[in-house]
This record gives sequence, structure tokens and C-alpha cells, in this order.
Amino acid sequence: MGSVVYECMLSLYFVMVVVYSKREDAIQKRIEPVFHATSILLPLGARIFLLVTNNCNDAGNICCIAASPPNCGDPDAEVECNRGENAKRYVWYFQTISLILIGRIVVGCIISLVNSVGKQLKKIKKYRVQSFIDKVENKS
Repeated sequence: MGSVVYECMLSLYFVMVVVYSKREDAIQKRIEPVFHATSILLPLGARIFLLVTNNCNDAGNICCIAASPPNCGDPDAEVECNRGENAKRYVWYFQTISLILIGRIVVGCIISLVNSVGKQLKKIKKYRVQSFIDKVENKS
């Protein structure tokens, strides 16, 4: 999740620079520390919470939000959980909802960037060489 949150912060950075013309020194002093803290502390806090509540368990090749033993809590398996009784709920909270929210933010940033660059291109289009040649040819 850390890299996904960093990607979101990077998208917000580009919107601030391109769309809102924020100065680099203002970003470095005020905004960048918040971005780094958010990108590090959110995933770290979530992982600590999952470790403390025994919801971070072996899930095959990796350790992630999972119940232990595997398939416990499944009515068909009838296996009692030793750890991670709420693993399915925490997967929803910490992964699914987070990814949906971050995905929407990133898509919103992309839309904002495309609109801003499109507006800038329309403004500078009249200063292109071809526009000048067209104006000269129409006057003669």
C-alpha cells in the first residue's frame, strides 16, 4: 500500500505544479513533508494495527491480512480460527476501500491535468507559426 499511496501523492504533486502553478519552494517547505508523512505513516499504522490485532498472517507466499489457519471461519470447512477472525473485514477496510479511494484521486488528478494542459494548448495555439502564416495569407 505504501507505493500506491506514494503514487497518489505524486499525482497530487503534479496537479499542484501544473494546474495550480505552485512554486517549488512552497511545495518543498509545506506540502512535501505532509506527502512523505502520509505515504509512510498510513501504511505503517495500518500494518502495526494488523499485527497487534493478530490479523497479519501467512497467506501462502507472503504475509498479509489473512486468517490462520487458512479457510477458518468458513462454514463449510468448520475450522476454528486461531488468529485473524476479522481478516475479511480488514481486507475490505485496508485494501479495497483504500484502493478505490486512491484510484479515484489518481483518475481525478489525470482528468484535471488533461483539462489544464488542453486549456493551455488552446491559449498558445494562436501564437504558433502556422497561425501567423494563415493570418498573413488572409490579409493579402
